[in-house]
Amino acid sequence: MSKNEVYLGIDTSCYTTSVALIGREGGLVGEARRILQVKPGCRGLQQSEMVFQHTRNLPILLEEVLKKPLKVIGIGVSARPRPLEDSYMPAFLVGLGLARSLAAVNEIPLWQISHQENHLEAGLWSKFQSSNFKVNKQCQIKLNQVRCLKCFSSSSRR
Repeated sequence: MSKNEVYLGIDTSCYTTSVALIGREGGLVGEARRILQVKPGCRGLQQSEMVFQHTRNLPILLEEVLKKPLKVIGIGVSARPRPLEDSYMPAFLVGLGLARSLAAVNEIPLWQISHQENHLEAGLWSKFQSSNFKVNKQCQIKLNQVRCLKCFSSSSRR
């Protein structure tokens, strides 16, 4: 086990491309996000435009957070909007495709999570990180590992 071991979270939702790194004990190691650009006078983005922008943003964001030598030991990704079998939006395929490829090439675990669940877990993670809630160290590490894989693919801690 090394201090350089991190979990990678990826989220390609409707209006933000996000990546984050969480250490083994659940602390934030790095994060980067880019809000998708809506053209002036427009009220939103078509899915094809979201896919295009996410495809361009992800390499840039990963380069930002992976500047120092780190070993990614697992990946959490937002694979769909909600935790339902038929929940689908093309924007999520960009992050899912990259996450699946990285996990396969590096032979590391991949956790597919819904964007909706990520928001809930991010709130819990933020509260847990900032509270004086006392639990034993082993329990805290395990809780943080589970939560970081879920919550920080959405990078919702704002």
